[in-house]
Amino acid sequence: MIRDILDELVQIVPGAYLGKVLLRRKDAWRLLGYFALQPAAVARHEQPVAARGEPVPVPA
Repeated sequence: MIRDILDELVQIVPGAYLGKVLLRRKDAWRLLGYFALQPAAVARHEQPVAARGEPVPVPA
């Protein structure tokens, strides 16, 4: 079954891709659908206060 599936991918702009999925049946390719790929959103983590170079209060 895996050998009967073909996916084609084209970069439309940097970081974004469009593709299509084809299935081979009896010497002919049949279009199954289209898909889009883009980079995953990257979570931004705040740096601790000390890492930003700000003074850290010291308990008395």
